Amino acid sequence: MRRLSLAAIAALMTLALTASGTFAAGTRHRLHYEGTGTHAWTMGNDSPTEADSRFLRIVLDPGEYVAAFSNRSLNLNKPAGLVKNLSFNYRATNPDLIGQRISVIFVNGDIGYLDSHYCHRDIAVSGGAWQRSDFTGWRSADCSFYVTGTTGGQYFGTASSSAWAAYVAANPGQQVAYTFFIEENAGASTGTFDVDDITIGSGKLYTRRNLPSKSCDTEASC
Repeated sequence: MRRLSLAAIAALMTLALTASGTFAAGTRHRLHYEGTGTHAWTMGNDSPTEADSRFLRIVLDPGEYVAAFSNRSLNLNKPAGLVKNLSFNYRATNPDLIGQRISVIFVNGDIGYLDSHYCHRDIAVSGGAWQRSDFTGWRSADCSFYVTGTTGGQYFGTASSSAWAAYVAANPGQQVAYTFFIEENAGASTGTFDVDDITIGSGKLYTRRNLPSKSCDTEASC
């Protein structure tokens, strides 16, 4: 299992504690970033599930990370069973290092690592150029994620349940505090990571810029 670095956890916990006073109400769904790598929405051959020809490119030197979050995602504070749309697309050539994931921080301090390494499939219409990870929508044993803490373990989807639903069923009282998307580079050289169609449980989809492209009112909508 690949884990979020302690430095990244500390920085994002501080942000979560101060976010409500940092960002104006009108920007509650705008993406913000933490970390030392570079990031920019870029024109090019993007994920084919949204027709806008833009994707988020993150470039990281060894040891660097970039985390993406919104004021809303840092203030979810809702039952895990009500959280939908934890998913993202990424270019198949992205280095499979530590780590490419959505991190979920639960109210009791447990941490979920929704890492693409343990949940991914080719996007067929991309000819294998892009892959998708969908932890709340896919019902299959080929998708799983890890949790550390009192509810720790690896949680697998089934033919009738997503990996996220399996976690909720095993821990029905669990509450999500906040979420964010993160790329980390534990390799020995600079890495380029392209991601697209990001949903971090806040009810919005990001496909071309730091403002959301549409609302995710249901699991199937994003």
